[in-house]
Amino acid sequence: MVRPAGAAPEAVLLLLTGTIVAAYAGPSGGQLWPARWDGPGIVDKPAILGGPAPSGALLALTPCAGLLLSQHRFLRLLDEHEPVRRHVTGRLAVDALALRERLAEAATLPAVARVARWMLAAGAWHGSQEDLARALGLSRVTVNRALGALARAAAVRLTSSGVRVADRSRLAAHAYCEGQR
Repeated sequence: MVRPAGAAPEAVLLLLTGTIVAAYAGPSGGQLWPARWDGPGIVDKPAILGGPAPSGALLALTPCAGLLLSQHRFLRLLDEHEPVRRHVTGRLAVDALALRERLAEAATLPAVARVARWMLAAGAWHGSQEDLARALGLSRVTVNRALGALARAAAVRLTSSGVRVADRSRLAAHAYCEGQR
């Protein structure tokens, strides 16, 4: 669904299967992926609830299936069904806390620790280093250097299809800055 920059969305996407990211142009012109949704889930709830949204796009990382639910129907569903309202507000709270933690990490942690924490949570990355950089808000070069350091420490294994955790305890040491000088 295409909409003018800054305009409020007219519908939410009920993502049934697949993975979608929010894609935004960063200050240097590179693409950033500050949000990710794995189906099943409701994509970009804050945009439909909060009015004008930042200019960006939704990008499917995997084949996806979903349904559009109009803003009117979504708001009516929230008003009329307490379990739905509880679920949506609970998800919004979890998302807000995760974003707060991500912001604190971005402002305070070295890149190696940020990549290590992300890999600990994910377990593996099946994609390009450029896409991982977009997800973390880092440059591809920075992610490449961080992964190189983690590979040299035998914490991760770089493969032709992505990155795998090789040793969780070594990775955890880097995630919490114990393995860094």
